Amino acid sequence: MRYIVFAGPTGGTYSYHGRFNTMQAVVTDIGSCDWCIVYDTQTDKIYDQTDTHATNTKSSEDIVAWAAEIDQQATFTPVHRFADLPL
Repeated sequence: MRYIVFAGPTGGTYSYHGRFNTMQAVVTDIGSCDWCIVYDTQTDKIYDQTDTHATNTKSSEDIVAWAAEIDQQATFTPVHRFADLPL
């Protein structure tokens, strides 16, 4: 699971909302929450409700399109092998 989500009407221990594979699943699930924080385990990026919720300037279609764009972005983590290290 790529995304860890904390959301809700209140904070604290009970704010853990779940884990999701796609940002599209995240924005669909948290649509009715008052606030949210989404942690991307692949990029270490943190998104908040200004990124994931529809505001006065963003329609729900815009948010879903944004989420699809995030899901399509390739993430690359270089793998360092012992053989590649300079001696």
